[in-house]
Amino acid sequence: MRITPTRNLIFTGHFNITLGEEKIRIYKLSKNYVAKQPCLLDNVETIMKKTDALGQFEQLVLTAVLLCGEKAYGMAVHEKVEELGERRVKLPSVYVTLDRLEEKGYVKSWLADPTPERGGRRKRYFRLLAAGERAMAESGATAQRILDSWRTAKWPSRTK
Repeated sequence: MRITPTRNLIFTGHFNITLGEEKIRIYKLSKNYVAKQPCLLDNVETIMKKTDALGQFEQLVLTAVLLCGEKAYGMAVHEKVEELGERRVKLPSVYVTLDRLEEKGYVKSWLADPTPERGGRRKRYFRLLAAGERAMAESGATAQRILDSWRTAKWPSRTK
């Protein structure tokens, strides 16, 4: 598939990844594009649009982190997810999702000081990052477009 960018793309850096024994250098480009190798804009077959569309559960977790504010630690986020989703949710699924959102750069976590009431254990807190806000805004815009389409669609009448 050939992708033709509509804007100029600028190389902004690179990073290396290892897949098995193969080492690959990934080049970062402006406008959320990445390339597996340096390329000219007239040869953009290796350029891929970075699409990290949020799933519904990820949206619930990001919203819970936002609503919990400074008290956004694992258990509080879990309780808020259950409240927002109006259903029971297993705690590990929230932690797995929080880890994935952190890998995507949508949230940041840190460990607080240990407390005696927690038996010397530390709470892990989360904060929504700007990229997470953008991802939620994009998800909201997509949901709105879908809802608008449903409202304006003209369905053929159903007859028996």
